[in-house]
Amino acid sequence: MKQVLEPTVELDKARRKRRLVIVSALVVTALAAAVAAGPVYHQLKAWRARHLAAEAQGLLAEKKWDPAAQKAKAAYLIWPREPNAIRVMAKLQTLAGQADAMQFWQLLLAGGHATTADRRDYVELAIRMGSLNQAHQELLGLLTQDPDQPANLWLLSHLCLAQGDLPAAARFASAARDRAPTNQQYQLLAATLSFDSSDRELQSRARQTVWNLARETNTFGLQAIELLGRRRDLTPEEAREIIGLLEKHPLRTTLDRLLALALQIQLQPAQRAQLLDGVAADFKKQPAEDLHQVAVWLNQQREFNRTLSLVPLEEARKRVDLLVVHLDALAALDRWKDIEDILSGKAVPLPPVHLEAFKARCALKLNNPAAAAAAWRHALSAAESSPEELWWLADYAAKNGELEQARRAYRAWIGRVRDPRPGYKALADLVERTGSTAELRGLLREMLKRWPTDAALRNDCAYLNLLLGDELEEARRTAEELVAQTPGSLPHRTTLALAWYRLKDPARALQVYQGRDYDWSLALPGNRAVYAAVLAANGKGPEARQLAQSLPPDRLRKEELALITQ
Repeated sequence: MKQVLEPTVELDKARRKRRLVIVSALVVTALAAAVAAGPVYHQLKAWRARHLAAEAQGLLAEKKWDPAAQKAKAAYLIWPREPNAIRVMAKLQTLAGQADAMQFWQLLLAGGHATTADRRDYVELAIRMGSLNQAHQELLGLLTQDPDQPANLWLLSHLCLAQGDLPAAARFASAARDRAPTNQQYQLLAATLSFDSSDRELQSRARQTVWNLARETNTFGLQAIELLGRRRDLTPEEAREIIGLLEKHPLRTTLDRLLALALQIQLQPAQRAQLLDGVAADFKKQPAEDLHQVAVWLNQQREFNRTLSLVPLEEARKRVDLLVVHLDALAALDRWKDIEDILSGKAVPLPPVHLEAFKARCALKLNNPAAAAAAWRHALSAAESSPEELWWLADYAAKNGELEQARRAYRAWIGRVRDPRPGYKALADLVERTGSTAELRGLLREMLKRWPTDAALRNDCAYLNLLLGDELEEARRTAEELVAQTPGSLPHRTTLALAWYRLKDPARALQVYQGRDYDWSLALPGNRAVYAAVLAANGKGPEARQLAQSLPPDRLRKEELALITQ
């Protein structure tokens, strides 16, 4: 029996061994195939992402926003490392005004795939979002590569504008125009910045340029018309020409038609009611987007009853934007009880954040502070998970004088986004308008801890310290360093001049401006106030008084006002 069984056992062992070898070979083959297939799979995903990104880019060019967004997001989700997918997401977020656009541009830059056009788009967005140090760093690289490129100089002009250095902005805008004399965009910017120059010849040329552009039928022509149409110093003849240009421009919008109407009312105030009746009749059956724009415009003209007639409650309940403008008209008429009834009713097409914010304002107007406080808490709680809702809430609170609520909403927004710079900027603007110099300095110090190399923040902190009479030597050293880095910057030279002025050395303060020819009519009031104080301290009283008399007191901080009144 044993002899019979042994060959069978050996045979089974041999078979198992062969099976093991075969299985092992299959596993190795499968692993090898998987390894070989990995790059192919990745290539396919990258190809699919590029294809979707190209489709999204085409849809963006056709202004088909929703389909473009769907394609762009799909491309990015399929292969987040694909440069074209990142690029189209950056463009989409930029067009939508989303703060996340900065992160997408930075991804593209960090990967080394950004084109020169991408870098310029990033700089333009960074300026718009208040990220001036990031804009400066990237623009410096562009200028190093091509210092005479008009597009780079145009961006530099915008950066100087954002930094409050209007003379430098005008200078670089003119340089961009001179290097590309047929570029109407550069012509318009340069002319706009010199439109009110104290140099009469320069002013005359600038105004003629704007009027010449206004007769063009392209986008820049329309922008020139709009610029002129909003001027307060138009003669009747000029106003009539603007109306005519607006009425026949092929690209005019609803807002342009309303601008023309406003000018007609200025020319014919006795016909106001008839003209307004006409616009209501013209737009009554227009698309809801146009209807909303007209209703907002009527509220701006304080024609609140006409707004309620144009957008009755039954119609307003169908869309959030129409209900908001209807409620705004009721609020302007102090019809708070009517607002309360609407907000307490059924079928209110408002997001919870908007509803609670409106309830808060209504309760406050109806002398119910406890209900108002509760509604603000509910609004902030409802908005906490959404940066977009928090931003809306902060903006709404600020516009309605609820400053503490606005601060809380901005703070909450700052704590929930990757790039908090826009929120800090909005908060700083709010504090600058409504708070003290010391409060603004405290906020800027907080920002400087986050962005310690930001030149604009360093300069602003030093300037505010000097206004308050604090840390004079440190402020002087900071200003000297910044002037050495950017000798043409008027804000930096202003801070250095103020430092020497506070250190009781007026002669050195005046030397700061030597060799520089600034158009002071373009400078910010604070810069002009410091210069006037320095002139007075150096015995140039008449010149100082002439400059001081041109300053609007309501645009000066109390410490700046003290410089020219002591």
